[in-house]
Amino acid sequence: WRDVRNLSAGELAQLIVRDRIDILIDLSGHAPHNRLPAFALKPAPLQVAWGDYVDTRGLAAIDLLLGDEVQTPASDDEFYVERVVRFSPSWLAYRPPSYAPPVAAAPCETNGCLTFGSFSEATKIGPAAVAQWAAVLRALPSARFLVNGHLLADEPRRDRIVALFKDAGVAADRLLLRTGGAHAAFLAQYAEVDAILDTTPYSGGLTTCEALLMGGPVLTVPGDRFCGRHAAGHLARGGYPDGVARSSDELVAKAVALAAQPRALTPLRQALRARFLASRVCDVTAFASDFYGALRREWQVLRA
Repeated sequence: WRDVRNLSAGELAQLIVRDRIDILIDLSGHAPHNRLPAFALKPAPLQVAWGDYVDTRGLAAIDLLLGDEVQTPASDDEFYVERVVRFSPSWLAYRPPSYAPPVAAAPCETNGCLTFGSFSEATKIGPAAVAQWAAVLRALPSARFLVNGHLLADEPRRDRIVALFKDAGVAADRLLLRTGGAHAAFLAQYAEVDAILDTTPYSGGLTTCEALLMGGPVLTVPGDRFCGRHAAGHLARGGYPDGVARSSDELVAKAVALAAQPRALTPLRQALRARFLASRVCDVTAFASDFYGALRREWQVLRA
């Protein structure tokens, strides 16, 4: 373990060379405090892009970007400076926390109406996402929408979201705003929603996994780039491909279909958790084998 916070790019590159690092993996991309200037000096023979920054680094010194067939289809290769390696059914894995509460019954059984929701960060919620959500609410006049996240403790953020819905023709009395809480409590709050509607243009990644863990069906329209396909990838590999719509109109139709069969929602919730836990998304051992196997193969090609 090396604490390199105070090293310049040149000093960090020299340390990497001295430590004889074979494969150097970037997790930060162009996020704040990134170390791309050190990568640009090519201190390791094989340099790889992976992790939380989901786009090309635009840096020729980075050789590979790890993806999968849903997040990074072959048709997108031209947009990446790196060579895309699709190494596993899912580009990452999810390990559920041991404290996840049991799956709850669908709240529509007691509320008398469907509650849709989003547990994504408020920074992902803008006019495009609210436009899709409002189309669902207009098609189902008795439905409500719950937005949940710690950033909603900030009153201006709450006001902004209410205003976005108002502009899209949805009154404030159809909205429920929550402020999250400790993670176990946050997961338990999925009991308050019948289905999750994804954000766009930046899709929900971790929150999609958490929704499936808690039995919540997720509906999404895949975007035109990596960051817009998180939910689609997790749904396709995680046991609920029916949640992937080809258009906003189809997303509305899928939401209306869920509302038409409220008694089917509780059995669906139980089935979704079981399917998700048995899926490749949650197979951490298989993912680790795929991940390290891909890196070893690329290293062997480089050294051949």
